Amino acid sequence: MRELREEVGLEIGDPGAVIWRKEHVFAMERWDGQQDTYFWIEVEPFEPRPHLSAQELLAENVDSTRWWTCDELRAAQRAYDEGVLGDPAYAVLSPRRLGHLVGDLLTRGRPVQPRELDPL
Repeated sequence: MRELREEVGLEIGDPGAVIWRKEHVFAMERWDGQQDTYFWIEVEPFEPRPHLSAQELLAENVDSTRWWTCDELRAAQRAYDEGVLGDPAYAVLSPRRLGHLVGDLLTRGRPVQPRELDPL
């Protein structure tokens, strides 16, 4: 909830059930990796307005925020999967299979138990 507020300006009370979890061990300045917890949150459309400054967002490895359509996400996933760096749709997603995972959510619905994802 804190990251939603800081990075996109969304205030929520309860994110609901966890849908995915990911643990990635790697060298960091003060830690040895990170644990990510993902939620499927349905909200009315809004314009992202981060509470953090642009410099603070960059320190969090966030260089921009915007809405993605399903078609844009699919195109980015396809370009990434095919390694087409010159494709304007190319993006490095996190998790790397985000387009596929969202597609699964849209066709199958929420998982009964949180899904453990690969580190990347």
